[in-house]
Amino acid sequence: MTVYGRAGDAGDADRARRGRGSTGRSQAVARRLAFVLAAGQSVAASLDEDEALDAFARIAVTAMADLCIIDLSEVDGRLRRAAVAHADRDVEASVRDALRRWPPLSWEFLF
Repeated sequence: MTVYGRAGDAGDADRARRGRGSTGRSQAVARRLAFVLAAGQSVAASLDEDEALDAFARIAVTAMADLCIIDLSEVDGRLRRAAVAHADRDVEASVRDALRRWPPLSWEFLF
């Protein structure tokens, strides 16, 4: 799993060169590790795949994103929408409605 932090601003590079950016980097690493821990615990807490992925998506929008959509590849190559989460529950309902109209594409179409 790859977890990306914020891009930063021009001052971040200057502070890092002068040695003052270590606190910010330590905090970013701590946030990423907290996310990985929470995500791992949520996935391990459920034996149901869809419940685990829904919990993972919810943690992702809490920790680092406004929107998380998880599509899984089925044996026949079709994609199945497994989880959708948005930081704003009203927006999430609208996103779910829009995604029902446009289901995930198959892998064959993408490549």
